Amino acid sequence: MCVCEVNLPKPAAILARLFVVLNRPNLQKRYGQHICSCMQHIGGIIHESLKETWEENFKILENFLEEKRGEEMEKKFGTMVLKLFKETCAQLKGDDTMIQQIGDSLYEQWLSYNGMKDLQETVLVYLGQVLQYSSYQSWIRKRVEESFDMIEPGVVEHQEGLALGLGLCAGEHIDIVLLRCSETAKSLVLLQTYLINNHDYMYMYVCICVFLVSLEKKSSGFLGLGGKKAAPGHKEKKACC
Repeated sequence: MCVCEVNLPKPAAILARLFVVLNRPNLQKRYGQHICSCMQHIGGIIHESLKETWEENFKILENFLEEKRGEEMEKKFGTMVLKLFKETCAQLKGDDTMIQQIGDSLYEQWLSYNGMKDLQETVLVYLGQVLQYSSYQSWIRKRVEESFDMIEPGVVEHQEGLALGLGLCAGEHIDIVLLRCSETAKSLVLLQTYLINNHDYMYMYVCICVFLVSLEKKSSGFLGLGGKKAAPGHKEKKACC
């Protein structure tokens, strides 16, 4: 059989799936370590620009899982994985087709995480991060709109994931995010209802305020993930975890 006829997931779909499920490193014995080991060796297969970054950083993540334990470990590990996902998107910037395929894969895989609200939250955050690195304006608008449609009212994880994802997307596309948040009556009514019925949803409003402040101050960006690149000539480290 010709290789082109083999029914295998696209590299972007594999990338999206593995990054998301890595956020449950203790699902089974050494689950996270096995995923890190796999991704450490397939970076160059997924995309030629990822080989060195993945080799170094997934080794760091694997070692972290070997040495650390407990709830605080999982929280810190999730932040480390998100930073590496951000660096992965940065490495792919300019390859708009690959960036779009990753975003599409995250969206298409959403339903496969039914009953796993934490992973659905991760999908929303990662989708926002991918959108930050795209230059396809119409596609970005479409995915931002669909992000609102994906969430279920009353699910805190969905609201937090949406807020964080919008914050990351706004790092480069603040006009699109603000337009969707301010001009659509449905989203405004939903937000109003959430803030009245559950103080936890104030987190969504606070997150949006935080990314606006961070952009205004030209700091390192939303959650430290949207900052500008160093000036040309600056020697960057490949390790980003």
